[in-house]
Amino acid sequence: MTDDQRIERRLATDEPNLVSSFESGFISLEGAVVGVCIKYRTYDGNDRIAHWPNERFTELYSCLERYSEEHWAGSDMQRSTDPKFVAGLSAHHPYHTVVNDAPSLTQAEIGASTGSTFVSDFQFADRGKACEIRCIFRDGRQRTDTLPEYIAMNLWGYLKSSIEVVENLFRSDSRGSA
Repeated sequence: MTDDQRIERRLATDEPNLVSSFESGFISLEGAVVGVCIKYRTYDGNDRIAHWPNERFTELYSCLERYSEEHWAGSDMQRSTDPKFVAGLSAHHPYHTVVNDAPSLTQAEIGASTGSTFVSDFQFADRGKACEIRCIFRDGRQRTDTLPEYIAMNLWGYLKSSIEVVENLFRSDSRGSA
């Protein structure tokens, strides 16, 4: 058997858990942030929602931060500032799908936490060029979301920026008006 015969070739669209893009929104109650809603779009076109209470979200954020820092050097995210590198990327590369395949997240979805979307626990696995987030939902159901390196780093950066915006909003609200 030759090496070509040993290699199984599969498309990203064949992977039901592979995330192509995301959107997120903060969940607030009476002026306080109580969690984050993340909606993923997978390469097979399905959308998935997870509602992360603050404690679990903080843990997820730390995992994404550590993963991003460990894999930054030589990553597609780092190289994406090079126009020559970007020009050679296929339309299905996460560089493109993170924008072009982004799901729409409504206010109703952000606020509609249920037993099947509320993350009670999770496991994070670093798989090198991807990470896996295995959510355990309040109703006992489990789901694995596989984020390619570029998507994971982009999600972390997006969440980091969003947290800074929310913190600034609350700081300015606490000062009152003149």
